Amino acid sequence: IYYGTGSSKIAFDGSGDIYLISKSRKLIKFNSSGDLQFEQMYPDKTLQAVAVSGTDLFIGGALQAGTTTFGSISLSSSGGYNTGFMVRADLNGIYNGSMIAGGSVTGDGSAVSDIIIDNTGNLIITGGYTNNLILGSINISSPAQSYYTFIAKCDNAFGFVWVSTSSSFANPLRQMWTYRIFTDNLNNIYEYGLISSSFSFGSIPVNPDGGQFLVKFDPDGNPQESHSLQNSAINRTYITPSGKILT
Repeated sequence: IYYGTGSSKIAFDGSGDIYLISKSRKLIKFNSSGDLQFEQMYPDKTLQAVAVSGTDLFIGGALQAGTTTFGSISLSSSGGYNTGFMVRADLNGIYNGSMIAGGSVTGDGSAVSDIIIDNTGNLIITGGYTNNLILGSINISSPAQSYYTFIAKCDNAFGFVWVSTSSSFANPLRQMWTYRIFTDNLNNIYEYGLISSSFSFGSIPVNPDGGQFLVKFDPDGNPQESHSLQNSAINRTYITPSGKILT
């Protein structure tokens, strides 16, 4: 077993098949009976997010130095310690599309830390970056190299509709993937994260309590309100379809 520092997350398709990214550095598929279908291994920290939409499987995370190969698709780091990315595959793990979160080419770079599918079949993603952010045709320029978090919406061909980014914040632990994303039945969006300092999304101040926060956005990515959470965690926080916060 190869232990790493990536995320452990799980997704299901319409047949009940299971797609797991794990700290073993692997993407693993089981059928609904628990029988292993395939497994793929990647460099440590690469795998951070997984989601299924119909017959499409989406993987997101942070490319490490050099080139990482997903089937016939080769993706290269942009120059920072991490380069955010997403790839699309069919449910057999055959890759057929990709995108890079560009713009942050020095320092800690960028990362895609979570993916969810909304009620209209679009992808909502979250992550972090350290300088500028380029997602498709959308280019966000930052005044200085620092740390920022973002949420964004795109279709299954990685055509981005909008991006919403935070102000800068201190990040002494250099964490790039401590963010999760949720939606409710009305397609409102919620970002959960672990940040030790205060920041803002637009006019909404975010003041984490013990380093834990939750921000609510409308379906167009406009921030609505923020909450400081206590005794919560990345793997112990959930938003129900009705919009209730569970920890």
